[in-house]
Amino acid sequence: MWLEAISWERLTDARADRIGKLTAADGGPWLRVAIDGAPTAHPEGLAARLADVLRIRGRSVQTVGTGGFLRPASLRYEFGPEDPDAYYDQWLDTGALWREVFNPLEADGSGRILPDLWDRPASRSDRSSAIQLASTSSATSSGCTQGASGKIRGLERRLTELMERHFPQLLTRVGIGPDSAATLLITMGDNPERLCSEASFAALCGVSPVEYSSGPQRHHRLNRGGERRANAALYRIVQTRLRFDARTRNYYERRTAEGKTRREIIRCLKRYAAREVFNLVRPGIGPHEAT
Repeated sequence: MWLEAISWERLTDARADRIGKLTAADGGPWLRVAIDGAPTAHPEGLAARLADVLRIRGRSVQTVGTGGFLRPASLRYEFGPEDPDAYYDQWLDTGALWREVFNPLEADGSGRILPDLWDRPASRSDRSSAIQLASTSSATSSGCTQGASGKIRGLERRLTELMERHFPQLLTRVGIGPDSAATLLITMGDNPERLCSEASFAALCGVSPVEYSSGPQRHHRLNRGGERRANAALYRIVQTRLRFDARTRNYYERRTAEGKTRREIIRCLKRYAAREVFNLVRPGIGPHEAT
């Protein structure tokens, strides 16, 4: 067996030398390079170093991280009734990655790619603009699809354990999973001075109606303020209950018969969900150990 001591710099230079001699297999103008590895290997760091070295050598490079193409939990839940493993197995939106990055870089492609599709920390669509690559550019895709899935599953198990240990009463209710429970608890913990009542918590989450009455007529409009991540967590709870909770479906049918729209009914259900969560985790009591 032949072993060679290597550093990040030597590894980067060696890969750059090899890439400098490569051409696209399909004969197109854009060379595509994928860098994969376990999370502990930090493939995104190697991709960034490699891109810097190639740019110094006069080659145009665009890096695309797989983290920008991860599906949010709310979208993975949509496949739940047909595929129970979708929540764990469909983290990476491979269809979007091919559509926005790899297909445009085919031999007959346009060369116009979208570097990221989803802002995971903000849990919203990214606002990045499409990029037109030069005909001599290289596109490096960094990520760890299997490694990232394993790491994410480990974090989810850890989060579930923490919720079951400190706030088990939340997980006993239909539609409240570890992710949504943690999001709502973080919102409470970040704003303890604002939680005077369940109504204040609803306002904090942006699910309390705002009155704009005039004279004898009383009207309410949608509250567009509040913590949007907590609002999204309540929305996921309501959507799950509409599918799997008979009491929620009965309420939905009754309010529909009264002439309410789907949006109005969902707003009411989000308000009820906020009240339920607040009463389960009342400020001042704090977390407790499960018995």
